[in-house]
Amino acid sequence: MPANFTLIGGGDGQAHFRWSKNTEPDFDKYILYRSVGDMNDFVRIGETKQTEFVDVFLSYDLVYYYYLTAIDFAGNESAPTGVIDVRPINISSPASPTNVTVYGHNYPNLNQVEFVITWTPPSVSDLMMFRIYRGTDPFFRADSTSLIDSTTVGIYFDRNVKPGDLFYYRVTSVDLGLKSSLPSAAAGDRIMEKVELTNPSNRIEFTPPYVFTWKSVEHARGYKVFVAKSPLADTIWTSQKSIDTTAIYQGSSFNPGSVYYWWVAAYSKNDTLIVDKNIKITPDINSRSLIWTFFVR
Repeated sequence: MPANFTLIGGGDGQAHFRWSKNTEPDFDKYILYRSVGDMNDFVRIGETKQTEFVDVFLSYDLVYYYYLTAIDFAGNESAPTGVIDVRPINISSPASPTNVTVYGHNYPNLNQVEFVITWTPPSVSDLMMFRIYRGTDPFFRADSTSLIDSTTVGIYFDRNVKPGDLFYYRVTSVDLGLKSSLPSAAAGDRIMEKVELTNPSNRIEFTPPYVFTWKSVEHARGYKVFVAKSPLADTIWTSQKSIDTTAIYQGSSFNPGSVYYWWVAAYSKNDTLIVDKNIKITPDINSRSLIWTFFVR
């Protein structure tokens, strides 16, 4: 029989147990049993070789009963431990979301203008939803005046926006008891204007030295040129990211008589962005140009 079966934490929709290690040479694993509401209907809910177990997604309002057994390699099951009961009431507010990231998108070919907000949810079993707050500076207060929406998943699309907008966002976690976390750190971005292409013009012959040009976009941190055999697919060349508004084609030779598609992406953030000081990510494309075509002889 397992020794020192103990409840070390019960609340916020979970029950955390610990016990002493079994040192018998033929020991195989532990089995945990649970009954809900009374002690008349115990069922096996899990097995482990470790000396801890956390039962999650429990109701605040119910009483749960548990006991533990051990099994050897021959399948013999030990006598049960004593029964432990727990009512996992709502005690603490959940932790705040972390790694909040915001990207503005202006993709004219997709008719898509939006901010995309993502985050890492806290590891809690009684999480119900997230509340999204928006402000115009990174020090705005997350309160009822800045609350814009809620969601049950770790991503949110804010489409009540337009090119030129600059917004910051904070996110809170809310548990099943409606206790709310402190707001996350603020993260923001702007939606830049679309890139305007200049050379080669749309639907014309492209001749050496194959120089692509476009107009600069305010607040852009860099650009990339994409050349493809079809719109937004079959890419044959991508330029290095650069703040220049000119790029010389350095890909494989064009096929005479073929039509090619090209567009330019603008970035509002540097190549590596550190979020909450410990996560590195590659930024999304902020704005795109329209897609133009050219042909070569």
